[in-house]
Amino acid sequence: MFSFLQAASPYLALQAQEKLLAHFLKRSTFEVRNVATNGMNYVVIQNKQKAILNNHPGRAQTAKKTLVMMHGYGAGLGFFYDNFDDYADYYDQIIAVDWLGMGCSDRNARKVPRLHRLHTMLPNHQDCSLQVTRKVIDEFVDGLEELREQENLEEFTLAGHSLGGYLSGQYALKYPDRLNGLILISPVGVPDAPREEDRLPHRELDWRIRILKELWQWNVTPQGLVRFAGKRGENMVLNAIDRRFDRRWSGDDAKIIGQYTYQITKQPGNGEYCLNALLEPIFTRPVEGAAGREGRVGRTGVYAKFPLDTQFRNMAHRPWSILLIFGEQDWLYYPEASLSVQAWKDAFQKQQQQQEQPATQRQPTDQKPKEGAELLMVPDAGHHLYLENPTFLNRKVIEWVRNEVFR
Repeated sequence: MFSFLQAASPYLALQAQEKLLAHFLKRSTFEVRNVATNGMNYVVIQNKQKAILNNHPGRAQTAKKTLVMMHGYGAGLGFFYDNFDDYADYYDQIIAVDWLGMGCSDRNARKVPRLHRLHTMLPNHQDCSLQVTRKVIDEFVDGLEELREQENLEEFTLAGHSLGGYLSGQYALKYPDRLNGLILISPVGVPDAPREEDRLPHRELDWRIRILKELWQWNVTPQGLVRFAGKRGENMVLNAIDRRFDRRWSGDDAKIIGQYTYQITKQPGNGEYCLNALLEPIFTRPVEGAAGREGRVGRTGVYAKFPLDTQFRNMAHRPWSILLIFGEQDWLYYPEASLSVQAWKDAFQKQQQQQEQPATQRQPTDQKPKEGAELLMVPDAGHHLYLENPTFLNRKVIEWVRNEVFR
């Protein structure tokens, strides 16, 4: 019946990933690996000169400075290609990961409900929905923990973009002692949702918004549309890339990026169905008298069912600092971001003070105490700032790591 649909090949996706990394990485080497317990795809990246020194038989084995990077929704680890070389110059190794059921990872996510809309038809559906949300979060987070165990990482710096930032934050909340730093790159799901009285009731929504909201509830995804389009799906992906990134790539670069994106997009649907389990679209009335960025207070958008902001404020134990990053034209930026960061900083410093030794036992030092949290705005960039201004981002991230992680 659907003979026009094209079968997806995991081999072709991995081949496209390898071609992309080999094409763009100049100072680094990479090795593709797989988590034995869950099929998550990841690559270990090292600076070429460091790799020779670190792998020398006579070199004493010490804990490696490790940065783990997690992609956002609809993307894959290959999209960080413009960041790997700079970060590998500083870190001993970069581990870039495809989330469970996404990118080139196996489609093994079992807790992600494909038809989450069905839960809204059950009695006590709100409680049921939150139970599903927690199970989905745990599946992604525990999958990353299985990777950490396989790589035998005692601690590492964790960076995530967009949805990957949200899930990285949830990992940090569940496994705080595994990290030495957390970098949230334009993350979704940080602020609390708007108040109930500020939301538009369903009857006041435009009919087009109602349709979009219903499609969200039924888990209709962009990847699903590409798969349904069959042979036309490749052109859909290439055109979407051109529009979204303003024809950033040309020649071989464009072909390699386009083929990689298409191959990971056409893989069987699995992890992509997490969106409406984790997030919900909320439509609000405009803020009277507010314009520009301030007009975004309590704005229409997607919000996490378990937002990160309040959870970070209330963490009983957080031994690491947080770097929150947005582009200056970032649609996910929220005006209260500076307040969130200040609250995280205050909570961190309060914990540090409680853990300090008495003044009589303290060793004198010129070293400044850790800040605990920082907000970084990236100029000339939007949501995909790691691609739009990688030089600025890479330099600032490494500066922060030197000051807040490895001192």
